[in-house]
Amino acid sequence: MPQSQTVKTMGAELVGDAKSIGGKAADRLHSEVDSRKASAAEHAKTVSNAIGRVTEDLDPQTPTWLRSGIEQGAAQVQKLAQALEQKDSRQLMRDVTAFARTSPGTFLGVCAAAGFAAARVFQAGGQSGMSPPFDPSKTDIVDQQTAAADAQFDLSANRALAGGTQI
Repeated sequence: MPQSQTVKTMGAELVGDAKSIGGKAADRLHSEVDSRKASAAEHAKTVSNAIGRVTEDLDPQTPTWLRSGIEQGAAQVQKLAQALEQKDSRQLMRDVTAFARTSPGTFLGVCAAAGFAAARVFQAGGQSGMSPPFDPSKTDIVDQQTAAADAQFDLSANRALAGGTQI
């Protein structure tokens, strides 16, 4: 077999392996998201109810536009909770992708706000001593295999994106 044919065969095998690993990682990611979305939906409902209570507790002199904005925010969070309950992770991902394509500025703003909120939550958790610092010596082999699979998925996803293909 000529060397160029061997290289093509090996390249095809590598691409197949990368797609297989990427597919397995994507399936695992979706199953993890699906297993945790009920909890996220409950948290979203709690936030929506809290925002609703804020509206009820507002001073009667509060401007109508502010009251309306807060009520709309509560309604949007409630819609998010319902979507989390009713859709699987693949449907949610399609919805997020469609939103990002139609409203990229808003999408980036929401991502930035979520990042700031997550940073505040993690900072507050670290200050209260609720979560111990990460100690790599205490991880088990499953965590290490998960990290390795995640790294392989990231690598194959980056390659796929660079090549313009979708996993």
